Amino acid sequence: MDEIIKKAENGDIKAQEELGKYYYQNTKEKDLEKSFYWFLKAGESGSKEAQYNLGFFYETGHGTPKDIKKALEWYKKSAKQGFQKAQYNLGCIYARGIEVEQDWKESTRWFERAGGNGHVKSQRMAGIAYATGKGVKQNQEQAFRYFKKSAEGNDPEAQFYLAVCYDTGQGVEKNIAEAVNWYKKSAENGNSEAQICLAECLLKGEGIEKNEKEAFFWMNKSAEQLNPDALYYLGTFYLEGIGTEKNVERAKDLLQKSAELGNQEAKEIL
Repeated sequence: MDEIIKKAENGDIKAQEELGKYYYQNTKEKDLEKSFYWFLKAGESGSKEAQYNLGFFYETGHGTPKDIKKALEWYKKSAKQGFQKAQYNLGCIYARGIEVEQDWKESTRWFERAGGNGHVKSQRMAGIAYATGKGVKQNQEQAFRYFKKSAEGNDPEAQFYLAVCYDTGQGVEKNIAEAVNWYKKSAENGNSEAQICLAECLLKGEGIEKNEKEAFFWMNKSAEQLNPDALYYLGTFYLEGIGTEKNVERAKDLLQKSAELGNQEAKEIL
């Protein structure tokens, strides 16, 4: 460690970066102010990763007072050097519009740049922008292309959005079997909405062979995440004996939870 500190003090950027990471990640010697100090040294010398970390520290108030304007400055320095995470965070800051003027055009611009560099979350966010027309002219075909890239990069939300595109024929020819394929991928990756949709397809036998037990399995997975709609549907499964034995008391419990989370249909059944 003494050797690394000596190198860092002599202007070695890699050593400065290493110390910044060390004081941020090491549980025994964690020191956010020291971490910030060394990232600042490296960032001022042009390290794009350190510049990203400085943006993050200023955005979150780690090791230095929170300052969104300074966060933007450092993120931009890093982003202009092509650092994906900085480009993504810039997009998020402009999309949120918290402590900075909301700017969908600027937000989408950074998501597209990061997405073009292969950042899967940015591809998904760019897809949302084109699907909704926020910051760009609405274009469902382009939204589909971005969702597909992100989904192929294993982003669960993008996989769900891609499934919806195939399910509804939005930006692509309608294909229920392909929709089910992507609902399943997303569901397996833990997306509660995809788990509901997959369960519904299994229940109806749409795009996949009908299977009430498997439908129950996926609806239960979603309900475990306290999704209000899944809790409602699972309650009706127990009420009617779909994919499981009838259990009115269990149904009541699930419907009560769903109602407490705001599901109106659950309130009506209760």
